[in-house]
Amino acid sequence: MYVPRNSSRSQWLEIRGHRYHVRCWGSEADPLLVLLHGGRDASPTFQFLIDELKGKWRIVAPDWLGHGLTSWAREGYRFTDYIADLHFLIEHYSPNEPVIIVGHSLGSNVAQPYAGTMPGRVKRLVSLDGFGFANESSDYLPQKLQAWIRGMKNPPSERHFNSIDEMAARLQKANPRLERSKAEFLAQNVSREVADGRFAWAFDPKVRAPRAALYRFEEWAACLENIEAPVLAVSTGKHPNRLIDLSEVEYRIGLIPRCSRIHVENVGHNLHHEIPDLVAAKIESFLETGELPPSEILQG
Repeated sequence: MYVPRNSSRSQWLEIRGHRYHVRCWGSEADPLLVLLHGGRDASPTFQFLIDELKGKWRIVAPDWLGHGLTSWAREGYRFTDYIADLHFLIEHYSPNEPVIIVGHSLGSNVAQPYAGTMPGRVKRLVSLDGFGFANESSDYLPQKLQAWIRGMKNPPSERHFNSIDEMAARLQKANPRLERSKAEFLAQNVSREVADGRFAWAFDPKVRAPRAALYRFEEWAACLENIEAPVLAVSTGKHPNRLIDLSEVEYRIGLIPRCSRIHVENVGHNLHHEIPDLVAAKIESFLETGELPPSEILQG
């Protein structure tokens, strides 16, 4: 199993009535870096990236509501809840200074509208393969509400595994490029034991349930256009649930006033697992200089 080079510690916060788990690395005297994980994931999945960082950072990485060790929401999950939770998390860890955020997938899709809503609270932003969902027209709302109501009556079930090894094998089946040692680490640290002694992934099955609100891109675009922080967008061509094509990703990136894009070919959606050394190098170069690099296409 992968052995971390940098150990983490846990902290617990009360955020909007929920018990939030936050994983922390580094010294409190070092510059703050906020890491936001993707959906159906948890904070330990940043371990490989953190181990490749060369500088000294005070890193905080929450488990989103319904994920990891953070409490579950009985009423379900709304995208705007994550934005609110991020604000109160930042207010706790950096009440007087803007912060640097690195977000992957869902984490990026939360950080972007937050940076456009509260531009004075974000100093720099790195997006790892996260630029929104497919635009939904108003005609789709009746179907969306029907699915939401059905989901409340019959919430999603979860898959149970007989062992951590079986979970690691499942991760490698989904991503053959993932090393076995890393798959075992992820399976061990992003799972939970259930009542019958088997294991499940460490997220509330309801995070997979249909949501009531439409995703309207023109509303999100207004937030992108209002971002004041420089943004480094790292995209891949291998997002497993891509509902928009890469030309749409490029268009959305172009709405951000100060943004540079690095596109990495031949790598999967979880690029911080597969090529953490390259991702760490690009992040730190941007963060240390404060200058956006030229847009480029790289091979993973």
